[in-house]
Amino acid sequence: MLRLESLGCGYGPVRAVEDVSFELAAHSSLALLGPNGAGQDRRTLLAIMGHCTITGGRIWVEGRDIHECPRRPPVDLGIAWFPRVACCFPI
Repeated sequence: MLRLESLGCGYGPVRAVEDVSFELAAHSSLALLGPNGAGQDRRTLLAIMGHCTITGGRIWVEGRDIHECPRRPPVDLGIAWFPRVACCFPI
């Protein structure tokens, strides 16, 4: 299970994510909605991965606070991100 509680993060002075909370059980889906280009989906994922400065809140995976993990992202908890690219292989 993935749980975010009052997560806040962004880029520079821009706050793309502010006070977001949710629980996501295994084999579930979640949609993050907001204005196009605001960065809410990417910044939330980057915060979970540990590649974005978190301005507030906490993130838990399987009941473990990932801020306490010595390595970010904590791959031993099953956290990984494979961003979509237009063309992975030459045509």
